[in-house]
Amino acid sequence: TAAAGIALPVLAARGGVPAVFAGLAVGCLGAAIASAIGIREPPDRPAAAPRTSTPTRAVLADRRLQRLSVAGALLVVPQFLGTGFLVELLHAGRGMPAATAAALLSLTQVFGALGRLGSGAWSDRAGRLRPLRIVSLAIAAAFTAAAVAFSAPIPVLAVVIVVATALAVSWNGLLFTAAGELAPAGRAATGMAMTNTANYVG
Repeated sequence: TAAAGIALPVLAARGGVPAVFAGLAVGCLGAAIASAIGIREPPDRPAAAPRTSTPTRAVLADRRLQRLSVAGALLVVPQFLGTGFLVELLHAGRGMPAATAAALLSLTQVFGALGRLGSGAWSDRAGRLRPLRIVSLAIAAAFTAAAVAFSAPIPVLAVVIVVATALAVSWNGLLFTAAGELAPAGRAATGMAMTNTANYVG
């Protein structure tokens, strides 16, 4: 996303929407090639997961996973709003040059990546759910600040919205790891798929 924030406005300026889609296609092809070359099952684990006696309906009915999925569906809203509208808000809403707004979007992704790494390391020490609750409260506070700062000078609004969006993209690893750990033995992928599906519904 950080690379796209820099590259796509340039492609759009030079070749319009078709060039943007061509650039996205090249990026997806690169990801496919990298996956084919670089991703392998760990040597100490069989390619096929062991069979489990827990049926899928029991995983879907797990109240802890249901609550976690609802949390993810709610948390993904500020994530998609922040990344989807940051450029529009700063450029069309407040008159910032499009290239500058796109660079700020890229910056949010860099900060968000660092946030994911930091929150992951934190949760390895403190457990998954407490950091997720704290990050959720921080996101709510940051977007409240962004709403209050909407009419503030553009540099102030830019700082607030960058921080809010960076926080909003920093929680995914916590939620997905918690889903895998809360799921019954051998059903981690089903638990993670359940929360990820809820995210996209959100």
